[in-house]
Amino acid sequence: HYARSTESRARSLRLTGDQYVPRLSYSPQMATRITELPNELTANIDSVDAAGIVRLLRQSDAQLFAGWGAHPSINDAAILTKISCLAVKAATLLKENQQKEGENVFVFSGCGTSGRIAWICSRAYNRLLHHLGNKPCFHYLTSGGDVSLIISNELPEDDPPQGARDLEAITRDAQQVMFFGVTCGLSAPYVAGQIDYAMHQSKFTTVLIGFNPVTLARDTRIEKWHRTCKDVFLELEELSQRSEKAVVLNPIVGPEPITGSTRMKGGSMTEILLDTIFTTAFCQVFDIPLQQLIGSSNSPTHHAHSIPSSSPTLHAHSIPSSSPTLHAHSIPSCSPAHTTRSHAVVGNQDTSKAAVQVFRHSPCDDHTTIASVIDSFTSVYQAAYRPVEGVASLLSLAADCLRHPNGHLYYVGANTFGILGLIDSSEMVDTYGSAPEEVRGFVVGGWRDCGNQEGDLSDKGPFFRISHAHFSEDVLPRLSAHDCVIFLGSSLAGCDGSGLLGNVTERVLSSPAHCGLLIVADMQTTEAALAHLADRRYCSTVLLRLPFYSALGKEPLFAGFALKLVLNAISTGANVMKGRVYGNTMINLTVANDKLFFRSVDIISDLSACHSEEARDSLLRAIYQQDHVEKHQLLPVSSHITAATQQNMVIPLAILLASGQCSTVAEAVQVISEARSLRTLVK
Repeated sequence: HYARSTESRARSLRLTGDQYVPRLSYSPQMATRITELPNELTANIDSVDAAGIVRLLRQSDAQLFAGWGAHPSINDAAILTKISCLAVKAATLLKENQQKEGENVFVFSGCGTSGRIAWICSRAYNRLLHHLGNKPCFHYLTSGGDVSLIISNELPEDDPPQGARDLEAITRDAQQVMFFGVTCGLSAPYVAGQIDYAMHQSKFTTVLIGFNPVTLARDTRIEKWHRTCKDVFLELEELSQRSEKAVVLNPIVGPEPITGSTRMKGGSMTEILLDTIFTTAFCQVFDIPLQQLIGSSNSPTHHAHSIPSSSPTLHAHSIPSSSPTLHAHSIPSCSPAHTTRSHAVVGNQDTSKAAVQVFRHSPCDDHTTIASVIDSFTSVYQAAYRPVEGVASLLSLAADCLRHPNGHLYYVGANTFGILGLIDSSEMVDTYGSAPEEVRGFVVGGWRDCGNQEGDLSDKGPFFRISHAHFSEDVLPRLSAHDCVIFLGSSLAGCDGSGLLGNVTERVLSSPAHCGLLIVADMQTTEAALAHLADRRYCSTVLLRLPFYSALGKEPLFAGFALKLVLNAISTGANVMKGRVYGNTMINLTVANDKLFFRSVDIISDLSACHSEEARDSLLRAIYQQDHVEKHQLLPVSSHITAATQQNMVIPLAILLASGQCSTVAEAVQVISEARSLRTLVK
């Protein structure tokens, strides 16, 4: 049972007797952001087996499409209209570039996972433009620069002026700019600084992507800045009521399966939104039949009985039997002259107050194409989670290795698949307090194939050596029975890189390490066609059969989404089984920026049944490793963060102090050193 005997936990869970029952409703008056609430579906994720973890994550991910509570989801008309209008705008700018009539650019920006999604999406669209014989025009920005793609580097997120400077520099020579600032919790100051800059520039179309109502945006002051995230985002929302060049795109996907870990649903929805907007735009501009992206007219039919119990029901606008072909000459206009705005009440929210625009009598009202792409993502989500037992076997394999003090998990893959493994591994330090070497990703071809802006970063340190050659030199000779290597591949020739790996694969299979294989294929791929990718020496081989496999320009648009879901499940489940999660709360996150500092205070308060002031005091004792921290109390939060990044086990240590289990820092350190797992400390 998911029991918590704390008053503070009752803010998000309803206490009944000796058992907490998840709170099933949400009031807009509550101060906690939806992305920071515990998800009722995964409340006992720490007490089920590997297959149970996968099933719970499947239920949580269903909220990507079904939505959460009374809030608008991606399948609501208001959200579909915004996506349609953005696709029209993107197509117009791409067409101008194609006809050499403009130097228009697209910029995606974010921090942490959002910055990494910005990177992989801009890379994909530039590669597609190159494949079509056009000049690349997509850029990404991430706080801290390219080093943040690999390592924990969260502190630059707290610098709004730097965000604005970075955006100004990358768009200085552009004629028109379409800017997408991504902050899943509406809480990243770096992005807020960029939104503040962009919405006052006439050449910008400014789009904010996040997954909370704007009224719940972060409202704390940031050092070195005069505004808050909420100030800026409310101004953008108000501007969106009278201008098509300001858009707030915030479908609500509900709380994360691991509380606050927006790398999961937040990252997935970001990819869905960007891919839906830009694949639609590419179809319009380059005369690409939509069938080429989402499958032919004989694609498998969606049946209600194939949808998990918590999955959304597919709507009447499901993929038609013959999806529309879009032509370059048919790009419609979506200017204010062609639109009027009306308001609707969604759940408890008056959308006129929330500045949710509903455009009437415009080309954006035709949601057929957009809905078809979203329904395709729904089908891929279902297919990704169908082999529950197979995914659970890889999860167990990874967990068994990570439980050992010297265990490691390695992903190895080519192109987009390898980069997805790299991204998943890079998120373990901040989310679960992993050592940087514990979970790593390697890409065939290394930085050469990554398409990052700063080029080869191999000389930055050992964790930037990411090629298969580096894997052979740095990892292979030291593989042990406590290590797990998962190869990521595709059944499509040229996508899996197995030929390039060759000798590396054979050497890994001959090592003491445990090996897994994760292959993405379409429904038409036969077992015989996959035989050359399998080997009996793999401890586990999992085949993700998708209803269709779009590899337009060798970019696996939907396969990449499926792989992200499964990799998130593997790494999350492995850390849950290692004991780094209590209930569905991460208990060893890294205190790496302002947002994570205050999230840590909340976690300590919740799990220790103490007031926030006591939780903060215990956090400072853990950070500075001192029993008396009066001299540190008045220091700025940035000083605490700098000190925290030099320490390990800060949150577990603080929980022991705040709960009264230990009276001194020295005693708490001793208890942690003897603990079987971090989860047992909280219990």
